[in-house]
Amino acid sequence: DKARQFADINYGPWDRLDGDKVFLSGFDTKTPGAEFYPHDITKEELNTAAIKDKQGLYSLIKRDEQGALYSVSYSEAFNTELTHAASLLR
Repeated sequence: DKARQFADINYGPWDRLDGDKVFLSGFDTKTPGAEFYPHDITKEELNTAAIKDKQGLYSLIKRDEQGALYSVSYSEAFNTELTHAASLLR
């Protein structure tokens, strides 16, 4: 259907050409950083952080228990989901 096609084009339920407004019911507003970064991170904090792969295309930035930033690869962060998907393809 058309809603599915529009979601595919936008890589999710947010309209990229209209300020990332939600166009499907049941979804929240898109968070700054789109879950790639901690919700409370600032641009200055990210820019000054000395962490590996902070601008990597296949990594996420997270905080440890003490609040320090670190990067984690998608393959590590989504290991459970990727393992399950791989098992379905076999």
